[in-house]
Amino acid sequence: MRVQIGEHVELDGEKLRVVSISDRTVLLRDPSTGQAQEVLLEELNHRSIIKHPAQHADSAVGDDLAGLQHLDAARLAEIQLWTTCLDELELQLRIADAAGTSRSVPYQQCINTIAAHGRTLTRRTLYNKLTAYRTLGAAGLVDRRLVSGGAATRKRTDPRVIAALAEVIDAQKHESTGTKTRILDRARRLLDERFGDGEVPFPSRATCFRIIDEMDRGQFITGSARTRHSLANRPERPFTPVGASRPGEQVQIDSTKLDVLVQLSDGSRVRPELTIMLDVATRSIVAAVVRPIATKSIDLVVALARTLVPYDLRPGGRVETRALVAGSLPGHPLLGEEDLDHYRRQLPYIFPDTITTDRGRIFVSEHFRYACQRLGISLNLSAPYTPTDKAKVERAFKSINTGFTQHLTGYVGRGVEYRGTQVDSAGVLSLPQLQTLLDEWVIVEWQNRPHDGLRDPLFPSVKLSPNEMARAYRRIAPELHIPFDTETYLSLMPVVWRTVQAYGLTIDHRTYDSEALTTLRRMKSPYPGQGGKWPIHYDPYNVQTVWLPADDTWLPLQWVNANVTGPMSSDVWAAARTPGFLNRDSNEEARRLAHVNDILSRGASGDRRTRRAVAKSNAIASDTMRLNEHGNPPQHDTEPPAAEPPGHVAPVTPITPARFGLLEDD
Repeated sequence: MRVQIGEHVELDGEKLRVVSISDRTVLLRDPSTGQAQEVLLEELNHRSIIKHPAQHADSAVGDDLAGLQHLDAARLAEIQLWTTCLDELELQLRIADAAGTSRSVPYQQCINTIAAHGRTLTRRTLYNKLTAYRTLGAAGLVDRRLVSGGAATRKRTDPRVIAALAEVIDAQKHESTGTKTRILDRARRLLDERFGDGEVPFPSRATCFRIIDEMDRGQFITGSARTRHSLANRPERPFTPVGASRPGEQVQIDSTKLDVLVQLSDGSRVRPELTIMLDVATRSIVAAVVRPIATKSIDLVVALARTLVPYDLRPGGRVETRALVAGSLPGHPLLGEEDLDHYRRQLPYIFPDTITTDRGRIFVSEHFRYACQRLGISLNLSAPYTPTDKAKVERAFKSINTGFTQHLTGYVGRGVEYRGTQVDSAGVLSLPQLQTLLDEWVIVEWQNRPHDGLRDPLFPSVKLSPNEMARAYRRIAPELHIPFDTETYLSLMPVVWRTVQAYGLTIDHRTYDSEALTTLRRMKSPYPGQGGKWPIHYDPYNVQTVWLPADDTWLPLQWVNANVTGPMSSDVWAAARTPGFLNRDSNEEARRLAHVNDILSRGASGDRRTRRAVAKSNAIASDTMRLNEHGNPPQHDTEPPAAEPPGHVAPVTPITPARFGLLEDD
């Protein structure tokens, strides 16, 4: 910007006036002391800041036209109209001065031009606009209220009111959510207690609401209490992202409850928990496991095992379990083995050197810590109440919900207000089905989809997928990690204790057996304190096979009822899983129970246990408070029963033991 003689510049913090300008130097004078100094032009250009005498220091717009960047298209068009009219006005004023004519005509012409565009103004407003335009240029035409960001309202408000509102807002961060009116009432009472009743002028209700909105700054003052409590624990400092120089250097692990219902082996429907391990360098999901209800420390160890042992090195039963799941989804078949093998071979093998966890009980348990220590993995605990220490895995949960969970049957939404009305009556997935579908989605979609966190810093439009990022790292810093073997995988699996019977053993209503159990049937185990039971290691996601350690080897036990290859077996069970298939009529059940009681009564003997069973069944069948299928108690007739239609079968009257002359027990 050109500086003329008489204007001021700031040099080393001192305000100096320009006295003279030569081809190489500038003479500057201090107005307060009168002392002059000569400065080279090159030095002045690098050290000085221009200060115009006509520019006010408290100008809200500034000389850099920054305020124009904050306006919308309509207001920018209005500024353009003003600049055009004022430039023409300046020209007409100079012509009028040269010709010696009145200046009122150019002013009136400018007012008429502005009025033609739907804006009326007075001569005084035009004078003010022209003065501001001459002083600050186009920036002087901007309404300061549009670029102040609400600061003007706060400047006009008593500072004690602002301080009281800030104190009340800060004090209710951990309280239940209230309204803005509650904030105003508390602030007014606080001011009355400190300065006396009515001593501090309080702004209008609308003005206070605007001030509160400005002070909110995303703190959810009147929004979600859960979000507000979480934000209150966030430190007031810039976030420092955790970087990683190679795959496996930083792996984050966390668990969350999925917004979908699954059906467990006992028939109950619950929202399962998802545990994932995410590599920071490549954003690869190295393990993802779904468990019912609450994740336990053993589930974290299972996630470690699935991370360290690739799919092809895991023990047998995988293919059979996958075939069982595929048979249960006849309308939506799973990937073929060839396609599945193609995607799995693209997965990088990442050995976690350090795992970052929060301070949850399962993550700091001795079981999980011992497993990591045994595998040579370091644990890094995040700071208390600081979810940003593992923000990447937290963000991955949101991506899984939007890209995978919300498309599943049984999706319930992220809250009660988002839940559908037919969720409970619709069909849901089982835990093995959900795990199988999640595994496919991770290897097909997540690992091959370009990730926003893997952008080229020089070409931001280019972003890599986790698989591509892993290949790029291997090309620069190749590493060789040998996966763990099958025995390590089995040793990390959860254990249940069972006795070996003649038929084998039972886990979750499934019977497992093997010819290798011939010498162990009905034999007590050598493990003390277990009542003769044997340790059975099982993979929660492999229902086909379990393993029994014996004589330094692992005995595989197969599920004896896995008849998925039977004729139409998958279609039959798929039909049985349809919603409403197992809805039983309570009236029909009561009728059937009455007939069973009659059969048992006819054959009852003096056996005490039999008589008690019959008496219990009779009591249940005759209970007047028994509900029917509509949820109402049975109605008792008060009038003589009507004639029965032809073909009607009268209810069977239970025969009690007394009809046989049997005596009741005392």
